[in-house]
Amino acid sequence: MVDNEKIASFYKKAKSLIPNLQKSFEDIVGFHNRMIKEKIIYITKELPDLDSKLKGLQNKSSALLNDEKNYSEKLKKSNTIDDLQEISSKLHTLHEAKGAVEEKKRILQDSASKLKNITRELGVINQKISEKGALIEERIANFNLYFTEMSNQLYAEKFILSSNKTDKGYLLDISSIAGNLGTGKKKGQIAAFDLAYIQFADNNGIHIPHFILHDQIENIHDNQISQLLTEMVANINCQYIVPVLQDKLPESIDIEKYKILSLSQQNKLFKVEG
Repeated sequence: MVDNEKIASFYKKAKSLIPNLQKSFEDIVGFHNRMIKEKIIYITKELPDLDSKLKGLQNKSSALLNDEKNYSEKLKKSNTIDDLQEISSKLHTLHEAKGAVEEKKRILQDSASKLKNITRELGVINQKISEKGALIEERIANFNLYFTEMSNQLYAEKFILSSNKTDKGYLLDISSIAGNLGTGKKKGQIAAFDLAYIQFADNNGIHIPHFILHDQIENIHDNQISQLLTEMVANINCQYIVPVLQDKLPESIDIEKYKILSLSQQNKLFKVEG
């Protein structure tokens, strides 16, 4: 029950504020006590049902705990946890393998794309080479006009330049119309080629240096050396530079006429002492 003294104190304050208060102190106490009794009755009626529900929940909880215990024991007996761990490990390995394969696939796709672009570019280059093929043959034929003339002057034999188209491009070969070239004619062949190229370039508007530098000219026969220096070079717009020992040149050549620089044991290049 409620504390009557507190209610009495509260009632007096209310009475002083409201003089005409119709309810007596006893009425208020009686009303309050009735409300408390009604609550007790209501709660008392609900308790059996609540107890029944609580017991039902406790029984279900116990049953579930028993099920959990049974399942745990079964899992331990069947090695299911170990199997799950093994499966998880294999799955992780497979994911790693999948990632590696996907990376290889990406690299292959990227390489295939690059190869496709390179193949397309190569096709364009090959097309341009094919388009220039006729021009190359025309230029070679034009060059051979000078080359055969030069070689004929040297050896009374006509050398020719020919092209051989391969997968790598055009290979250029030199041969003789009469047959294979002798090894002793290689230096003369080089001289004839270089002189012919200067003539070819001048007549086709190609800008090139107008000098030729050869060594070991003494390996060419005296007749060809004399022909080369006194007749062929004189008719071509170029400087022909050859380092050679004086006694290796034919006696028929006027050395002083062609000499630019003369060196000896006493007069060395750049005055360098040995």
